[in-house]
Amino acid sequence: MKKFIKYLLIFIIVFELYSVFFSLNKISPIQYIDRKSGEVKTEKVMAEKGLKWLYYDPFGKLTLNALIKRKFLSAIYGKRMDNPASAKKIIPFIKQLNLPMPKDIKKFHAFNEFFIRKIPDLQKHINTDSLVISSPACGKVLAFENFDERTRFFIKGIGFSVDEFLNGEQFPENAVMYIIRLTPADYHRFYFPYDCKVLKTYAVDGYLYSVSPIALRKNAKIFLENKRNITLCQNEKLGKFIMAEVGATFIGGIYQTFAGKFAYKGEEKGYFKFGGSSIVLIFQKDKIIVDKDILQNTKAGYETSIYVGESIGKIINE
Repeated sequence: MKKFIKYLLIFIIVFELYSVFFSLNKISPIQYIDRKSGEVKTEKVMAEKGLKWLYYDPFGKLTLNALIKRKFLSAIYGKRMDNPASAKKIIPFIKQLNLPMPKDIKKFHAFNEFFIRKIPDLQKHINTDSLVISSPACGKVLAFENFDERTRFFIKGIGFSVDEFLNGEQFPENAVMYIIRLTPADYHRFYFPYDCKVLKTYAVDGYLYSVSPIALRKNAKIFLENKRNITLCQNEKLGKFIMAEVGATFIGGIYQTFAGKFAYKGEEKGYFKFGGSSIVLIFQKDKIIVDKDILQNTKAGYETSIYVGESIGKIINE
Protein backbone atom coordinates (compact mmCIF):
# COMPACT_ATOMS: atom_id res chain seq x y z
CA MET A 1 0.00 0.00 0.00
CA LYS A 2 2.83 2.39 0.87
CA LYS A 3 4.50 1.67 -2.47
CA PHE A 4 1.24 2.35 -4.27
CA ILE A 5 0.83 5.73 -2.54
CA LYS A 6 4.47 6.55 -3.26
CA TYR A 7 4.13 5.78 -6.97
CA LEU A 8 0.80 7.63 -7.11
CA LEU A 9 2.40 10.76 -5.65
CA ILE A 10 5.30 10.50 -8.10
CA PHE A 11 2.82 10.15 -10.97
CA ILE A 12 0.85 13.22 -9.82
CA ILE A 13 4.02 15.33 -9.49
CA VAL A 14 5.29 14.28 -12.93
CA PHE A 15 1.85 14.87 -14.45
CA GLU A 16 1.66 18.35 -12.93
CA LEU A 17 5.17 19.25 -14.09
CA TYR A 18 4.29 18.11 -17.59
CA SER A 19 1.10 20.18 -17.56
CA VAL A 20 2.80 23.33 -16.30
CA PHE A 21 5.94 23.22 -18.42
CA PHE A 22 4.66 21.62 -21.61
CA SER A 23 0.88 21.43 -22.09
CA LEU A 24 0.06 24.88 -20.71
CA ASN A 25 2.80 26.52 -22.74
CA LYS A 26 1.12 25.28 -25.93
CA ILE A 27 -2.01 27.35 -25.24
CA SER A 28 -2.22 30.18 -27.75
CA PRO A 29 -1.46 33.69 -26.46
CA ILE A 30 -4.17 36.36 -26.52
CA GLN A 31 -3.76 38.36 -29.70
CA TYR A 32 -5.81 41.33 -30.86
CA ILE A 33 -5.87 43.98 -33.58
CA ASP A 34 -4.69 47.44 -32.59
CA ARG A 35 -7.38 49.62 -34.13
CA LYS A 36 -5.14 52.62 -34.75
CA SER A 37 -2.30 50.77 -36.48
CA GLY A 38 -4.13 47.68 -37.77
CA GLU A 39 -1.31 45.52 -36.37
CA VAL A 40 -1.74 42.20 -34.60
CA LYS A 41 -0.48 42.54 -31.03
CA THR A 42 -0.06 40.14 -28.14
CA GLU A 43 -1.74 41.09 -24.89
CA LYS A 44 0.28 41.22 -21.71
CA VAL A 45 -1.77 39.13 -19.27
CA MET A 46 -1.46 39.44 -15.51
CA ALA A 47 -0.92 36.05 -13.83
CA GLU A 48 -1.15 34.33 -17.23
CA LYS A 49 0.41 31.05 -16.08
CA GLY A 50 -1.97 30.88 -13.14
CA LEU A 51 -4.95 31.56 -15.40
CA LYS A 52 -3.95 28.78 -17.79
CA TRP A 53 -3.43 26.41 -14.87
CA LEU A 54 -6.90 27.14 -13.46
CA TYR A 55 -8.75 26.53 -16.74
CA TYR A 56 -6.68 23.84 -18.47
CA ASP A 57 -5.09 21.73 -15.72
CA PRO A 58 -7.22 19.09 -13.92
CA PHE A 59 -6.01 20.16 -10.47
CA GLY A 60 -6.34 23.80 -11.45
CA LYS A 61 -9.97 23.23 -12.44
CA LEU A 62 -10.60 21.63 -9.07
CA THR A 63 -9.22 24.73 -7.34
CA LEU A 64 -11.25 26.98 -9.65
CA ASN A 65 -14.57 25.28 -8.94
CA ALA A 66 -13.96 24.74 -5.24
CA LEU A 67 -12.64 28.21 -4.43
CA ILE A 68 -11.69 30.79 -7.08
CA LYS A 69 -15.11 31.23 -8.73
CA ARG A 70 -16.81 31.84 -5.37
CA LYS A 71 -18.02 35.37 -4.65
CA PHE A 72 -16.72 35.44 -1.08
CA LEU A 73 -13.12 35.22 -2.29
CA SER A 74 -13.59 38.15 -4.67
CA ALA A 75 -15.31 40.09 -1.87
CA ILE A 76 -12.36 39.53 0.46
CA TYR A 77 -9.87 40.54 -2.23
CA GLY A 78 -11.97 43.59 -3.07
CA LYS A 79 -11.87 44.76 0.55
CA ARG A 80 -8.10 44.34 0.55
CA MET A 81 -7.90 46.64 -2.47
CA ASP A 82 -9.92 49.25 -0.53
CA ASN A 83 -7.47 49.14 2.38
CA PRO A 84 -4.94 52.03 2.55
CA ALA A 85 -2.14 49.42 2.72
CA SER A 86 -2.99 48.44 -0.87
CA ALA A 87 -1.77 51.84 -2.14
CA LYS A 88 1.76 50.44 -2.28
CA LYS A 89 0.62 48.12 -5.10
CA ILE A 90 -0.23 51.02 -7.45
CA ILE A 91 3.23 51.89 -8.79
CA PRO A 92 4.33 48.23 -9.33
CA PHE A 93 0.98 47.64 -11.13
CA ILE A 94 1.57 50.64 -13.41
CA LYS A 95 5.10 49.48 -14.23
CA GLN A 96 4.08 45.86 -14.85
CA LEU A 97 1.45 46.85 -17.42
CA ASN A 98 3.40 49.79 -18.88
CA LEU A 99 0.65 52.28 -18.04
CA PRO A 100 1.21 56.05 -18.12
CA MET A 101 2.16 57.36 -14.68
CA PRO A 102 -0.49 59.83 -13.42
CA LYS A 103 0.89 63.20 -12.31
CA ASP A 104 -1.38 63.10 -9.26
CA ILE A 105 -0.40 59.56 -8.22
CA LYS A 106 -0.17 60.55 -4.54
CA LYS A 107 -3.86 61.39 -4.34
CA PHE A 108 -4.80 57.69 -4.50
CA HIS A 109 -4.96 56.36 -0.93
CA ALA A 110 -5.93 52.78 -1.86
CA PHE A 111 -5.48 50.61 -4.93
CA ASN A 112 -9.16 50.71 -5.86
CA GLU A 113 -9.10 54.52 -5.84
CA PHE A 114 -6.54 54.29 -8.64
CA PHE A 115 -8.31 51.42 -10.38
CA ILE A 116 -11.61 53.31 -10.73
CA ARG A 117 -9.96 56.62 -11.66
CA LYS A 118 -11.89 58.78 -14.10
CA ILE A 119 -10.89 59.07 -17.75
CA PRO A 120 -9.10 62.38 -18.42
CA ASP A 121 -10.97 64.78 -20.75
CA LEU A 122 -13.71 62.20 -21.30
CA GLN A 123 -16.06 64.30 -23.42
CA LYS A 124 -13.47 65.01 -26.11
CA HIS A 125 -13.34 61.26 -26.81
CA ILE A 126 -17.11 60.86 -27.33
CA ASN A 127 -18.09 60.68 -31.01
CA THR A 128 -20.88 63.26 -31.37
CA ASP A 129 -22.20 62.04 -34.74
CA SER A 130 -25.94 61.51 -34.20
CA LEU A 131 -25.84 58.17 -36.06
CA VAL A 132 -22.82 56.71 -34.23
CA ILE A 133 -23.03 54.15 -31.42
CA SER A 134 -20.06 54.92 -29.18
CA SER A 135 -17.99 52.43 -27.21
CA PRO A 136 -19.15 52.31 -23.58
CA ALA A 137 -15.66 51.57 -22.27
CA CYS A 138 -11.99 51.06 -23.05
CA GLY A 139 -11.07 47.47 -23.85
CA LYS A 140 -11.10 44.83 -26.57
CA VAL A 141 -14.27 44.29 -28.59
CA LEU A 142 -15.92 41.46 -30.51
CA ALA A 143 -19.02 42.04 -32.64
CA PHE A 144 -21.54 39.58 -34.05
CA GLU A 145 -24.20 40.50 -36.59
CA ASN A 146 -26.25 37.52 -35.54
CA PHE A 147 -26.21 36.32 -31.94
CA ASP A 148 -25.79 32.70 -33.04
CA GLU A 149 -22.42 33.49 -34.66
CA ARG A 150 -20.58 34.16 -31.39
CA THR A 151 -19.60 30.53 -30.80
CA ARG A 152 -17.25 30.66 -33.78
CA PHE A 153 -14.86 32.77 -31.75
CA PHE A 154 -14.91 30.49 -28.73
CA ILE A 155 -15.83 26.82 -29.24
CA LYS A 156 -18.34 25.46 -31.75
CA GLY A 157 -21.26 23.77 -30.09
CA ILE A 158 -20.99 25.70 -26.82
CA GLY A 159 -23.31 28.66 -26.88
CA PHE A 160 -26.21 30.40 -25.22
CA SER A 161 -29.36 32.24 -26.18
CA VAL A 162 -30.32 35.87 -25.63
CA ASP A 163 -33.09 34.77 -23.26
CA GLU A 164 -30.64 32.71 -21.20
CA PHE A 165 -28.19 35.60 -20.93
CA LEU A 166 -30.99 37.99 -19.94
CA ASN A 167 -32.36 35.43 -17.47
CA GLY A 168 -35.78 35.32 -19.10
CA GLU A 169 -36.19 38.88 -20.40
CA GLN A 170 -37.66 38.72 -23.91
CA PHE A 171 -35.51 40.05 -26.76
CA PRO A 172 -35.23 39.08 -30.46
CA GLU A 173 -32.81 36.19 -31.03
CA ASN A 174 -31.46 37.51 -34.33
CA ALA A 175 -29.72 40.37 -32.54
CA VAL A 176 -26.44 42.25 -32.92
CA MET A 177 -24.10 41.63 -30.00
CA TYR A 178 -20.93 43.36 -28.82
CA ILE A 179 -18.67 41.96 -26.11
CA ILE A 180 -16.26 44.57 -24.71
CA ARG A 181 -13.63 42.95 -22.48
CA LEU A 182 -11.92 45.17 -19.93
CA THR A 183 -8.48 44.04 -18.76
CA PRO A 184 -6.83 45.25 -15.54
CA ALA A 185 -4.87 47.74 -17.69
CA ASP A 186 -8.05 49.51 -18.89
CA TYR A 187 -10.05 52.30 -17.32
CA HIS A 188 -12.90 50.62 -15.45
CA ARG A 189 -15.67 53.17 -15.74
CA PHE A 190 -18.42 52.59 -18.28
CA TYR A 191 -20.77 54.92 -20.14
CA PHE A 192 -24.00 54.87 -22.12
CA PRO A 193 -23.39 54.17 -25.84
CA TYR A 194 -26.30 56.31 -27.01
CA ASP A 195 -29.08 58.59 -25.77
CA CYS A 196 -31.81 56.51 -24.18
CA LYS A 197 -34.60 56.06 -21.71
CA VAL A 198 -33.80 53.49 -19.02
CA LEU A 199 -36.75 51.10 -18.80
CA LYS A 200 -35.47 48.52 -16.34
CA THR A 201 -32.33 47.52 -14.44
CA TYR A 202 -31.91 44.20 -12.66
CA ALA A 203 -29.17 41.92 -11.33
CA VAL A 204 -28.59 38.25 -12.13
CA ASP A 205 -26.69 36.40 -9.42
CA GLY A 206 -23.89 34.02 -10.33
CA TYR A 207 -20.27 33.00 -9.98
CA LEU A 208 -17.17 35.00 -10.89
CA TYR A 209 -15.19 33.13 -13.54
CA SER A 210 -12.52 34.92 -15.56
CA VAL A 211 -13.77 36.51 -18.79
CA SER A 212 -10.36 36.26 -20.44
CA PRO A 213 -10.29 34.48 -23.84
CA ILE A 214 -8.10 31.88 -22.11
CA ALA A 215 -11.14 30.92 -20.02
CA LEU A 216 -13.79 31.55 -22.69
CA ARG A 217 -12.11 29.16 -25.13
CA LYS A 218 -12.94 26.43 -22.63
CA ASN A 219 -16.47 27.56 -21.81
CA ALA A 220 -18.45 30.33 -23.53
CA LYS A 221 -21.27 29.71 -21.05
CA ILE A 222 -19.27 31.73 -18.52
CA PHE A 223 -21.45 34.65 -19.64
CA LEU A 224 -24.48 32.73 -18.34
CA GLU A 225 -22.85 31.63 -15.11
CA ASN A 226 -21.27 34.91 -14.02
CA LYS A 227 -22.88 37.64 -11.94
CA ARG A 228 -24.21 40.44 -14.16
CA ASN A 229 -26.24 43.65 -14.12
CA ILE A 230 -28.64 44.13 -17.01
CA THR A 231 -30.21 47.39 -18.17
CA LEU A 232 -33.02 47.55 -20.72
CA CYS A 233 -32.89 50.83 -22.66
CA GLN A 234 -35.01 52.41 -25.37
CA ASN A 235 -34.44 55.02 -28.06
CA GLU A 236 -36.70 56.26 -30.86
CA LYS A 237 -34.15 55.28 -33.54
CA LEU A 238 -32.80 52.11 -31.92
CA GLY A 239 -35.91 50.71 -30.30
CA LYS A 240 -35.07 48.59 -27.26
CA PHE A 241 -31.46 47.62 -26.57
CA ILE A 242 -29.49 46.00 -23.75
CA MET A 243 -26.41 47.11 -21.85
CA ALA A 244 -25.09 44.52 -19.39
CA GLU A 245 -22.07 44.52 -17.09
CA VAL A 246 -20.59 41.09 -16.39
CA GLY A 247 -18.47 40.49 -13.31
CA ALA A 248 -15.34 38.35 -13.23
CA THR A 249 -12.74 36.83 -10.92
CA PHE A 250 -11.64 39.24 -8.16
CA ILE A 251 -14.12 41.93 -9.18
CA GLY A 252 -14.76 43.80 -5.93
CA GLY A 253 -18.14 44.91 -7.23
CA ILE A 254 -20.19 46.36 -10.08
CA TYR A 255 -21.37 49.83 -9.12
CA GLN A 256 -24.14 51.79 -10.85
CA THR A 257 -23.65 55.55 -10.49
CA PHE A 258 -26.53 56.49 -12.82
CA ALA A 259 -29.92 56.58 -11.13
CA GLY A 260 -32.09 58.58 -13.53
CA LYS A 261 -34.58 57.64 -16.23
CA PHE A 262 -32.97 59.40 -19.20
CA ALA A 263 -29.30 59.17 -20.22
CA TYR A 264 -27.24 60.79 -22.95
CA LYS A 265 -24.43 59.28 -25.02
CA GLY A 266 -21.20 59.34 -23.02
CA GLU A 267 -22.91 59.79 -19.65
CA GLU A 268 -21.35 57.70 -16.88
CA LYS A 269 -23.33 54.59 -15.98
CA GLY A 270 -21.02 53.03 -13.40
CA TYR A 271 -17.70 51.34 -12.69
CA PHE A 272 -16.05 48.04 -11.79
CA LYS A 273 -13.69 47.65 -8.88
CA PHE A 274 -10.55 45.52 -9.20
CA GLY A 275 -10.49 42.66 -11.70
CA GLY A 276 -11.16 41.87 -15.33
CA SER A 277 -14.71 42.33 -16.54
CA SER A 278 -16.93 42.66 -19.62
CA ILE A 279 -19.75 44.75 -21.04
CA VAL A 280 -22.29 43.21 -23.40
CA LEU A 281 -24.40 45.34 -25.75
CA ILE A 282 -27.35 43.80 -27.60
CA PHE A 283 -29.23 45.65 -30.35
CA GLN A 284 -32.04 44.68 -32.70
CA LYS A 285 -30.55 43.43 -35.96
CA ASP A 286 -32.36 45.82 -38.29
CA LYS A 287 -31.40 48.93 -36.33
CA ILE A 288 -27.60 49.20 -36.58
CA ILE A 289 -24.59 48.32 -38.75
CA VAL A 290 -21.42 47.15 -36.99
CA ASP A 291 -18.25 49.06 -37.95
CA LYS A 292 -16.58 47.13 -40.76
CA ASP A 293 -13.12 46.76 -39.19
CA ILE A 294 -14.50 45.39 -35.92
CA LEU A 295 -16.70 42.88 -37.73
CA GLN A 296 -13.90 41.71 -40.05
CA ASN A 297 -11.48 41.29 -37.15
CA THR A 298 -14.04 39.27 -35.19
CA LYS A 299 -14.66 36.96 -38.15
CA ALA A 300 -10.88 36.48 -38.42
CA GLY A 301 -10.79 35.47 -34.74
CA TYR A 302 -9.41 38.69 -33.27
CA GLU A 303 -10.65 41.21 -30.76
CA THR A 304 -10.14 44.90 -31.64
CA SER A 305 -8.75 47.43 -29.18
CA ILE A 306 -11.09 50.37 -28.60
CA TYR A 307 -11.20 53.53 -26.51
CA VAL A 308 -14.30 54.86 -24.80
CA GLY A 309 -16.41 57.05 -27.07
CA GLU A 310 -15.09 55.64 -30.36
CA SER A 311 -17.54 54.53 -33.02
CA ILE A 312 -18.42 50.83 -32.88
CA GLY A 313 -21.45 50.98 -35.16
CA LYS A 314 -23.96 53.23 -36.89
CA ILE A 315 -27.71 53.53 -36.80
CA ILE A 316 -29.45 52.54 -40.03
CA ASN A 317 -30.85 55.86 -41.22
CA GLU A 318 -34.12 54.99 -42.91
